[in-house]
Amino acid sequence: MNIELYDKIKNLYLKYHKEKTWNHVKNVAEKAKKLAIRYHLDIEKCIIAALLHDISAILSPDDMYKYAKELGYQIDPSEEKYHFLLHQRISKEITYDYFHIKDEDILSAIECHTTLKKEMNDYDKIIFLTDKLAWDQGGIPPYYQQLK
Repeated sequence: MNIELYDKIKNLYLKYHKEKTWNHVKNVAEKAKKLAIRYHLDIEKCIIAALLHDISAILSPDDMYKYAKELGYQIDPSEEKYHFLLHQRISKEITYDYFHIKDEDILSAIECHTTLKKEMNDYDKIIFLTDKLAWDQGGIPPYYQQLK
């Protein structure tokens, strides 16, 4: 992976004091790299998607909501109730606008890493699974063994 891009991503998380999130996304990237190798996918795409999937953590959930409204998003009732659910879509926007990443596999994987979607590709699946396996909420998630 391009060291300049890596540093730019890292620096944005750290600028907003998101050290815990930075550690989480690095963990997701390590797991995503292993799955990319195992399933013969583009390793760099998986690492980039993993490192950027939670980049919207630099915003508060209320700011995510305001930004989504500014962008004209159709807000799902669950997103209305829990603004944090917008983080996957806002992370995609930041990836595209701030980091100038246009790769559809990367953007798609970021956009659906929490809720997934019907017609998912292998990159979507890898970021979804590795995000869940790299649990950052303390303890072991109840679904860990089944996913692993």
